[in-house]
This record gives sequence, structure tokens and C-alpha cells, in this order.
Amino acid sequence: MNISRNCPVCNFSSNTLIYNNKFAPISGIQLSNMLVECDKCCFYFCDRIPDEKTYAGYYANLSKYDVVGADVNPIDNLRVEAGAKLVNRFVDKSAKVVDIGCGNSALLGNLKSQGYTKLIGIDPAKNCSARAKIYGIPDVQCGSIVDFDLSLVCDADLVLVMAVLEHLVTPKSSIGRLVSGMKVGARLIIEVPSLALFDGIKGEPLGELSIEHLQFFSLTSLTNLMVGLNLKLVGDYEVELPHALGALFAIFECTSDAATKFQDGSSDSVIMKKYVYDSNSKLALCFEQPIDKSIILYGAGAHSARLLPQLAERGIHVQAIVDSNPNYHGETLGEIKILDPMVLVDMPDTPVLISSFRSEAAIKVFCTERFTNRLITFYGS
Repeated sequence: MNISRNCPVCNFSSNTLIYNNKFAPISGIQLSNMLVECDKCCFYFCDRIPDEKTYAGYYANLSKYDVVGADVNPIDNLRVEAGAKLVNRFVDKSAKVVDIGCGNSALLGNLKSQGYTKLIGIDPAKNCSARAKIYGIPDVQCGSIVDFDLSLVCDADLVLVMAVLEHLVTPKSSIGRLVSGMKVGARLIIEVPSLALFDGIKGEPLGELSIEHLQFFSLTSLTNLMVGLNLKLVGDYEVELPHALGALFAIFECTSDAATKFQDGSSDSVIMKKYVYDSNSKLALCFEQPIDKSIILYGAGAHSARLLPQLAERGIHVQAIVDSNPNYHGETLGEIKILDPMVLVDMPDTPVLISSFRSEAAIKVFCTERFTNRLITFYGS
């Protein structure tokens, strides 16, 4: 069931449609949505979205971060390093640090290697505890920001909410619940993709409008989200990442009063509209090259979920989808089962369209070394 929601920042009920964000269902879970702009505060968010139960099932069973033993990718390593530097800046090594949405626990592992000892992680992925043990982090619990035990943060000196807020159906109430359990003077570091750095020309077309991202923050809109939550902004930091990505870190301090005031967010509109326009132009160029009428798709992520409906509209039949992530094997994208890439050995005459922006070059090398299929690329690898 899809739901409509008011603006997550100002709670205004009226919005304007910017883009119909259509995806193929993932294992029967339909995560399509509509990108809209709030008619009052200009915040950008997704409307007509699945309910929280649907998202909870998706993250519990289909998380790309939930593979025990998988390497941390280079972009996430850069984010971890940036986050660790901020932790060092704002609290000393005797501090209790709680990471809500710790994912693969790489940030907690980095902090442990620097001498932090009071570390707790919380994540909804079922293998989160096993992944944490790789970094020697014993105290990681399965849970999410919307339902975790507040006693875990009542004496925390620092709480981390990294790459979480953009995923939440109800971000303000979730942060409000968290802050209600924190002590005055404790710090909260939030990391989100930086709207200011969205780039539809250099980056993946519409890649920031991921299956999993439900709102899109600038520093202004992130600060506006905190109005009325007894938080004050004490620092911010922006990091440019490879593939035209960027991360925004904002540091808040818990106060005894509502210290944050609402700011004008109209400048976000220019950035997002340009991003959508440039992305669609780039995607149109990708389809100008010849594509066979029957192909195999390599990649089962958001890029392919977005691509499948567009391939169908062009009369292109996808025989199979392959992906190296074992969490996806046996699941479906649209109505097509996701398989191990080694099945390509038995399908040498069918061309393979590599459906990935960040990993296109690496997948091309992998396939060239192992298979004889002709390869189709979108991004020049």
C-alpha cells in the first residue's frame, strides 16, 4: 500500500510533482515513488511511498550491506574516514559512542582502532552482529532508529546517525524520539547525501533518487528539520566523493530549549530541478546507442530497477539478470529471477548490458576475463 505524506520538514500538506520515480518491483516489493517539492518550504521528498512495514521488510531481507565478509567499498571508506575525524574533533576517547544504522560497522571499527572503547551499534540488517565481529565490535544489536531501546543512548556522549535520515518514512519523529532519550550536552552527528553536490552531468543519471532515498537534504533543510527538537547546530562539514557524489555532515548539540530557527530553503529548488533535467538528458544519450532486442542485464540494484521499465518501453527483452551479491540470488527484479553471474558460461551468445554506473569498469573486466558474451556499456568503460 502506498501512502501520501505531508512535508517531513514543515508538515505542509501541499506539494508539486517534479518527477515520477518509477522502478521495477524487487522480489515483489514495489518501491516506486514521486519526487515532489513542498509548496511552503521548498523541501524535496518522495510522496506516494510504501509504508514503513514494506521498507522494514526490504531492509531486513535485501540489504546490500548485509553480506558477511564483503569488502567495504572505496567510497564508504572515505565516508568512514571523514566521520571518524569528526568524532575525534567533538569527543575524546573516553566517550560513549552509539552508531544507529551502523551497517557494516566500519566506522565503529575505525574508532576502535583509534582507542575508543565504549562503542555500541544498532542496525536492522539481520547479519549486522556477525559483520561487527569482523571489526572486533561485540555490542551490536538488531534494531532501527524507529524502535531501538532508548536506554542505549541515555548516557551517550555522542550518537551517530550516518546515511540513515534519507531512508526514513518519518524522519522528524524518528529524530525527535532519539533526542528525547539523550542527555543535555550530548552531541549528534548526522550524515546525509549533500543536495548541494548533486550532479546530473558527471554522476549517475538520477542515481541520487535511489530506491532507498525518501528525502534530499541541504544544510538548510536539514537544520530546518530540527526546528522544535531542542537541538542547535554546532558544526557542519561537506565531503566531495568519487563519481560526483557528496556527503554532508551536520553536528548538533542537545539543549534544554528549541534553539534552531527556520530558514529560507528556496535555493534547493534550482539545484534539484537542474539535477533532474541533466540526468534525464544523460540517460537519453545512453539509449541512443544500438541495443539488441534480447539481452542479459548485469546488476540487480537501483540502476537496473529504474532501467527495466525503460527497456520494456523500447521493446527490449531481458532474458536474465545476474549480480555478484549473494543476497540477491533467487530474488526477483520485475518478474525476472536474479542469478549468479557464472550462468553466463551457458549463455555465451546473448549480449550483456552492464547496468551500473559506479562499477561498470570493474564488471567489464570481470566479464571479459571469464565469459565470451558481447558487452554493452552506457558510460564509456
